[in-house]
Amino acid sequence: MVNIWQISPGRERDVLWDEFIKESIIAIGWDQISSEISLKDDKNTLMKKYPSLSDTNVNGIFDFAHIEENDIIVAKKGSSREIYGIGKVIKKDGKIYRYIKDRPYYKHVIPVEWLVNFSSKRFIANSLPKEFAQKAVSSLSENRFSYIKNDVISAHPELIDQFDRLSRENTEIVESMDGSLYQKIYSLLNEKKQVILYGPPGTGKTWAVNKFIDEFLRRNKPIIRSSRVFAPVVSTNFAGLSNDSFRFLRELEKNNNKKWMDQNRDRFKKYVDGPLRAIIAQVGPYISDLNSDFETTPDSNHTISRINRNLWRSQSEDRYYNYLWSAFYRKQIGDKRKDAQLLTIVYPDRFKIGFGFGTHNEAIQCMNNFKSNVRQDPAFFLELISGLDKFTFESKKNAIINSVVIKSEQDLQRWLDGSSLEIYTSYSPSALPPDGKSQVEEVVRTFRQLYPIYFFAIADDPWSEVEGYSSESDSDQPSNLKDLFTKFVAFHQSYSYEEFVEGIRPELSGRLEGEPRYKVHDGVFKIISQKARGDSTNSYFLVIDEINRGNISKILGELITLLEKDKRLGPNNVDQDNTMKVTLPYSKDESFSVPWNLYILGTMNTADKSIALVDVALRRRFGFIELMPDYSKIDPVTISGKLINLPKILENINRKITILYDRDHQIGHSYLMNIKANEPETIDKLKHAFYNEIIPLIQEYFYNDWEKLRDVLGQTLIKEVMKAEEAQNLYQSASQGIYEINNLDDTQFIDALISLEVKSPSEETNSI
Repeated sequence: MVNIWQISPGRERDVLWDEFIKESIIAIGWDQISSEISLKDDKNTLMKKYPSLSDTNVNGIFDFAHIEENDIIVAKKGSSREIYGIGKVIKKDGKIYRYIKDRPYYKHVIPVEWLVNFSSKRFIANSLPKEFAQKAVSSLSENRFSYIKNDVISAHPELIDQFDRLSRENTEIVESMDGSLYQKIYSLLNEKKQVILYGPPGTGKTWAVNKFIDEFLRRNKPIIRSSRVFAPVVSTNFAGLSNDSFRFLRELEKNNNKKWMDQNRDRFKKYVDGPLRAIIAQVGPYISDLNSDFETTPDSNHTISRINRNLWRSQSEDRYYNYLWSAFYRKQIGDKRKDAQLLTIVYPDRFKIGFGFGTHNEAIQCMNNFKSNVRQDPAFFLELISGLDKFTFESKKNAIINSVVIKSEQDLQRWLDGSSLEIYTSYSPSALPPDGKSQVEEVVRTFRQLYPIYFFAIADDPWSEVEGYSSESDSDQPSNLKDLFTKFVAFHQSYSYEEFVEGIRPELSGRLEGEPRYKVHDGVFKIISQKARGDSTNSYFLVIDEINRGNISKILGELITLLEKDKRLGPNNVDQDNTMKVTLPYSKDESFSVPWNLYILGTMNTADKSIALVDVALRRRFGFIELMPDYSKIDPVTISGKLINLPKILENINRKITILYDRDHQIGHSYLMNIKANEPETIDKLKHAFYNEIIPLIQEYFYNDWEKLRDVLGQTLIKEVMKAEEAQNLYQSASQGIYEINNLDDTQFIDALISLEVKSPSEETNSI
C-alpha cells in the first residue's frame, strides 16, 4: 500500500530544498540521534533511548525511518499551504532509510525521485480545507493529496503524466486488467468523453468497463469532502434572482388580482419562479449529500410553494402571496408544512435563507422536540451557534415577532419561549450576489452552516450527530467508493427518454386514495449530470450496458448533440465557445448541458448488431474499442491424463464461425476462463460451459441449420439421427436430416473436445 507523507525540508531558508533536489533525497535533523535507528525498535523503545526528544519528535523519526518504497513525499513549507515539490520514494543500493554521518546536518536521509519541482517559487494549494500540520513529518490523507493534485494539474496541466507516475505501484493492474487496455480507454475517453467497448459475447466488455473505473479511482483518488468543507458550486451560468424579481413582487402587492397576474404571468416565471427553481435544482444535490432522506425536487407540491392562495378563501381576499417560498424537508414526512425545514423565501424587499418549522401540528411537535433538546444542554448549543453572528434568531410571542441577540443562556431561553422559531440570514436586492451561480453558492454555504442545528429537531441524540458532522473526516473513504461516482443502466427495446433523462410519472402517496398526482421524475442521466456539475473536482461515470439494444435516437433525443466534447460545459463548468444548452421538455430547465467531468462508458454486443448498423450520429460522437476473443486468457487443462488445449479449441471454433457466419458472432474467452487444471470439478465446469453456454449460443447463430452447427462443433457433439437422403426418401420436400445434441459421458466428451483441436479436413487441405 502506498502511503503519503508531508515533510518540511528544513528551516534554514530554501538552500536545503535545492540540495535535496540535486541529490534526489529528503532528509531530517534531530541530530540528538547520532546513529541510524534500528527498525526493530518500537516507539516506546525509542523514547527510552532518547529521553530528550519530545513524543512528537519520536513519532516523526519513527515514521520517517519506516517510510517504504513507492510512498509519496510532499515537501511543504512549515504549516503553510506552500509546496516545494512532490516525489516518489526509491531504493538506493537496496536500502531506503539511512543515517549519513558525513553530512554536516540533516543526517537522516531517504532517496526520493522528485517528479514535481516548484523550486524556490513554491506552489500554493489554495483549495486545501486546512493548512498542513506543523510537524516535520506526518502522514497526509489521500483526500487532502487529491486537493493538491487537482490544484497543481489545474494550474500546470503539463504535469499530469508525472502524477500518473506517482500513482503507479510495482503491482499488477487491479484484477489483472491489461495496462495497455486501461491506457487505451483512458486516452480515448479524454479525447471523446464517451467510449463504447464492442465485440462478440463473452469477451469481457462489461468486466473491462468496471475494472477500468476501479483502476481509475485507484490512480485518481476522489476527493471525499468532509461535512465541514464547502466546495464552491460550479454550476452552469444562469441569471438567478435580480432586481426584476423583487420589482415584480412589489408590483404584485399593489395589483393583487387575477387579471393583473394573468397579464404578467410570463414575468413571474422569468423573474421569480424560474430563477428560484433553477437555484433549488442546483442546491438539491448538495442537500442530498447532507441527508439523502431530504426531498429536493423543485416541484410546486414539494420544495417550492405556490404563489396563489387557497381557492376556498373569500374572493374578497388577496388571491396571491407576495412571496415565493421553498423548503427542503424529510421525504417520509410528505409535506414541508409538517417538518423542520431548510428554507429560502423571496420577498419584495429581500431574499431569506434559513432554518425554521412548518405550521401543521406535526411541525409544532418537531419544534417542541427541538426546544427540549436545546434546553438539555444549552452550553453545547451556544457553542454550536457561536459562529452565526450574521444570522437573525427570530421568535414570535403573543403575535409579536422579536429578533433575539443570543449571547447567554438567558438570551437563548427568551428565544426558545417563542411560539415559532427561525434562524436566517437575508439579502436586500442590492446586497444579493449578482448571478445564479453565486446565489447557489450562498444558499449551499448557509444550509451547511445551519444543518447541525437541524439535528436538534429530528434526532434522538443530536449531540452525537453534531459531533459526527463537525468532526474532520477528509481522510475517510467510503467502502462503496465506486457507487458514489458511477451510475449503471442497461438499455433495452422499451427503454425511453423519460427514463433516461426526465419524464412525468404518476404517484399516489400523499393524495386521496385512487387520485393520482403527476410529478416530473429525473432520469439516471440527468441525476448524474447534476451531480457531476456540482462537483467538478472529481470524475463521474455513466455505464450503459447493451447500448445497441435501445433506440438511441429515442432515448437520447436532443442530448446526442450535447455529448460532443466541444458542446459540453468546459472544465470547472465555464462555458466553452461552442457550449450548448437546451430546455428540457418536462421540467422546462432552460440551461441543461453536459458537464465536462462526466464520462460515458458503453458496451455493445456485436452478436446483436454490427457496428456498421449503429447510427452514424452515435458513431461520430463515441470512441470505439473492439474487444475480441483473447485465447491467452484461457489455460489448457489435463483430465484423466489427456491434455485438452482449450485455447486452440476455442480458436478453431471461432475460425469456423467466422467462415460460416461472420467475425462478430465469435465465442468469447470468458466462458472458459474459470476452468483450471487439477480441480475435482474441472470436467463438470467444462461440460457446463459447453452444454449450457457455448452450444446454445452457436445454436442461436445457426438456427435450424444443423449441418453448419455440426461443421462447427463436430460430429460427436452433434449427433446425426437421420441422414438427409433418408429424410428425402420419406419426404421429398425435406431439406436436411435429423440432428440432436449428443449427451456424452465424461470420456466421450473429453475425446470430442480433443477432436476440435484440429482444423476441419477441408481447412487443412486449403492451408497446404
